[in-house]
Amino acid sequence: MLKFLRLLSFNYCRKTILPAIIIMLFCGIGLSAEPVGKMNVPQILSEFDNANDSRQKELANRFYDILNGEEFFDEPYKMPAGWPADSVRAEFWLKASSYCFSTQQYKDAVKFGNRALPLLSGDKLIDCLSTLSAACARTADYANAIKYGEEVLEIDRKTGDKSTISIDLSNLAFMYLSSDRPADARTYILEAIKNSSAVGDSLRMAVQMGIASEVFQDLKDNAKAIEYATKAYQIEMACGRQDRAAIRLCQLATAQMGAGKTAEARENLLKALPILEKAGNKQSYSIACNQLGSIAQTDNQPAKAAEYFNEALSFFSQSGDFFNESKSRYGLYEALKQSNSREAMAHLERLSVLKDSLYQREIRKTTSEFAAKYENEKLQEQQQQLHRNLEYEKRQLRTVIWSAAIILLLAACAIVSLIRLNRMRRLRNDILSRQDRERTNFFNNITHEFRTPLTVIRGASDHALKHIGEADIISDDLQAIRRNEGNLLRLVNQLLDIAKLSKGAHTLPYKHGDVSGYLTMLCENCRMYRVERNVSVEYSAEPTEIPMDFVPEYIERIILNLVSNAVKFSNPGGSVQVHASAKGDNLVLTVHDEGVGMSKEQLKEIFKPFYQVNNGNYNAGSGLGLPLADLSTKAMGGSISVDSAPGHGTIFTVTIPLKATVPVEESFKMENYAPEQPELAATGTPSSAEDESDSEADVTRLLIVEDTPDVARYIAAQMNPSFSYYFAANGKEALAKAEELVPDLIITDVMMPEMDGFELTEQIRKSAIIDHVPVIMVTARATHDDRLKGLEAGADAYLEKPFHADELNIRAEKLMAQRAMMRRKFASVLAKTAGQDLPVTTETEEVLDETPLTEREQRDKAFVDKFVSVVHKYMEKGKLDYDQIASEMSVGRAQLNRKLKAITGITTKDYILQLRISQAKNLLLDTSLTVSEIAYRCGMDDPNYFSILFRKATGMTPLAFRKDESVERKPTILAHSTAKRK
Repeated sequence: MLKFLRLLSFNYCRKTILPAIIIMLFCGIGLSAEPVGKMNVPQILSEFDNANDSRQKELANRFYDILNGEEFFDEPYKMPAGWPADSVRAEFWLKASSYCFSTQQYKDAVKFGNRALPLLSGDKLIDCLSTLSAACARTADYANAIKYGEEVLEIDRKTGDKSTISIDLSNLAFMYLSSDRPADARTYILEAIKNSSAVGDSLRMAVQMGIASEVFQDLKDNAKAIEYATKAYQIEMACGRQDRAAIRLCQLATAQMGAGKTAEARENLLKALPILEKAGNKQSYSIACNQLGSIAQTDNQPAKAAEYFNEALSFFSQSGDFFNESKSRYGLYEALKQSNSREAMAHLERLSVLKDSLYQREIRKTTSEFAAKYENEKLQEQQQQLHRNLEYEKRQLRTVIWSAAIILLLAACAIVSLIRLNRMRRLRNDILSRQDRERTNFFNNITHEFRTPLTVIRGASDHALKHIGEADIISDDLQAIRRNEGNLLRLVNQLLDIAKLSKGAHTLPYKHGDVSGYLTMLCENCRMYRVERNVSVEYSAEPTEIPMDFVPEYIERIILNLVSNAVKFSNPGGSVQVHASAKGDNLVLTVHDEGVGMSKEQLKEIFKPFYQVNNGNYNAGSGLGLPLADLSTKAMGGSISVDSAPGHGTIFTVTIPLKATVPVEESFKMENYAPEQPELAATGTPSSAEDESDSEADVTRLLIVEDTPDVARYIAAQMNPSFSYYFAANGKEALAKAEELVPDLIITDVMMPEMDGFELTEQIRKSAIIDHVPVIMVTARATHDDRLKGLEAGADAYLEKPFHADELNIRAEKLMAQRAMMRRKFASVLAKTAGQDLPVTTETEEVLDETPLTEREQRDKAFVDKFVSVVHKYMEKGKLDYDQIASEMSVGRAQLNRKLKAITGITTKDYILQLRISQAKNLLLDTSLTVSEIAYRCGMDDPNYFSILFRKATGMTPLAFRKDESVERKPTILAHSTAKRK
């Protein structure tokens, strides 16, 4: 053919080549036509439809050769030589559709599939329908996607092949999920998984479980979503499919984000990202970038978020995936609006266009079958309108305007009604939530109130039974039981009184007498606060005698509750002023403190039952005192008002009529009313070992943190009497005392003033001085969440009040034994990593397990490493200063000694001595320095004293050690040693 064309062009073009070019183009061969053997897939797909039958076969064979080279087919594919042109085209378009789908060119997959569909039958028809269904779903054409999928499922159900039916079901589930019909998707995907499991198709099971995860995400069942995504990932990993496992990780991350587990989601996405990039899965890679961008945005990392969203946008802006592109655009707008407002606005404008496109696509999707009918009706309407007269046209226009106005008015009314209804619903929900919180807080506090005296009662009873023959011990225990029994009875009585007075059940009789004298007695009874709380209570009256009709029990409740409340929120060393006066027909009683005060919001709530002011001071009460005082005042026809401001104290003013409105039965006699002890009166501070000598370094120190003295005393009484006990009433005091003492064990309550037990434990674990100290929490807060919170804070054990003394003792002994074992293990690791000459104790000679160091042990090792480094620095200077070493370690000298001994079992002095000996051994073996020079390098000025210490440690003099041939001559590792072999 080429020779013929050359001859033809020569005969017709003796003077020019232009006619020859025209002839060759006319024959279908261009000068620029590229040989088939050098063409790639995009070029083949572009040229195929315009080529003649012969070249189409050449292009098809080249296409199959490329796909065989990429191992696209399960087996090498070869097109039969004698196929007719229609068969060649049908097969080429079918394979092209599958190839484009696998390379995420979904629009081209739909284009080639539709070309092949009319020419296919049998299994190939099913393959084409399946590819079309999946590709349409990827381009959001869900109506056609579901139509093709239902056709495939109908054909395959007739065969009864569970494997193919499973594939069809999962495809349909994906389409229903994409078209916002997750309930329908769930039915299909669960049936699909059942069929795949029956035939043991692990690949299909993994895909379907991934789809199931997305379905349950849309159904707001995050637990199920995570479960299915995890199973899918495990299947892929078990089968060694890394690229598919990466896709499952992305699905798992999506489910975890829905459940609020962003840290786990980020970890999985970062793990999947490089695998997806290597596999060339741009769609999943870009979706993962969008997810990472969202997580970075949540973590307030706009620059990192912008980086991920830009990476995703580079693909979505070209693939036509408007939905994911809109996510990338919106993420970029949020990430850049503070740093680059112009670029952020550009993304926002593009986002607006995308949303319009998505909206239009949705409209087309749901209304495509009615579009033609609508257009016909619209055309008829326009034609009819042309024949109407002008007057009719104006009348219709007015009708439309009025109708529109009415509709808009009704719509506005409906919207306003909905807004008000929604506001009322939110208000009601807020009220219910607040009531629920108050109820929960009450039961938590009242439980704590009951558990605390019950702990003492149980402990005192057990202790008394153990010491039945010791009168003094039994007497103390019985007094504790009686005192805490009174506390329980008072709590129960308060609850009953609240219930009665709230219903208006006033049954107590009025008495007539001098109320000022009774108030004096009540305030005298409260003056023990001067000792207990270091807060004085002062009473004054004007006139000194105030005759009045009153209920003594109600007056007592008012005074005790108001005064105890004032004392609780007073600063140490402050005072509470109680003043009574007769003004007109009323008794005016004021209780004034100079404490922390209250805000306006708190003043609105304080007389509600169970409410407690949260102002940083701990209040373990039940929130019943002020409501009971208020109800008692109202029962006598009076009222209570309060004036307060934060930092300026509080004034309660009680106004009660002097004359009762009911008959007064008898006169008031003071001797008949002995007021009960106020609630805050305690039994004294437990004795502490802080006053004892601290010279014995081997004494076990136990720090008890408890704001209830009875409980603190009881805990100390149940432990080993050889321990040294120290006490703290709150977390703040305990933290300071722990860092000073470096105790061997800390036992703490949870609900305490200043700093609670959870925060105390967290601060202990953050402290470089006491992070190694075991912590036991003993508390009435015994819910599962509280227990988890305590363990997460770093507690080693969590006991519930009332506890058993033997359980507390066992826990304490086990923790201290465990700490001793950790110390031996740690010392062994130090010896192995530092060489044979580093200081070790005899304990480290035991055979210990080879498990790696824990995180806490790693911190201990870092502390010792720093200590060794500082010691060697001072040895190089020729003199050791213990105070300077402790200062560089940012601790006191005593703290350093306790910390080092707690970690290694060796005191600071012994540890430094062994470091000196180790350094001396190295210098004797590795250098030719004199003994005096070596002594100086080990931080000692006196060579004779150095020789004495060396001989005591090694059994030979330094010179004898250097000459002894039995000493192993191998390099030893000594941290921070500056000596070199000469």
